[in-house]
Amino acid sequence: MAKPEVMMLGEAGPSKSPTDKIDIYYTKKPESNYAEIAKISVGDTDDDWCIKQIKLKAKELGADGAIIIGRVGSYGMATGNNTMLLVSCQWHKVA
Repeated sequence: MAKPEVMMLGEAGPSKSPTDKIDIYYTKKPESNYAEIAKISVGDTDDDWCIKQIKLKAKELGADGAIIIGRVGSYGMATGNNTMLLVSCQWHKVA
């Protein structure tokens, strides 16, 4: 199974516990202000596995949530063996 790849966009915060809840957004961005801290990519054919890996990595980076941007292929980008790529921007809430 594929592991997440991380591109840092800002500073990570204190790690959260794997059992902590974070917000996941699929169709809209959060209404509160936020600062992006990383872009996480997971290439696998199992959506559930990809989301689980994104959540775990986001918590490790101290993120309050993840915005799922989309999959490679849905924007005309080629992938080998129909691999899906789920991308999220992790953030810290900003006052």
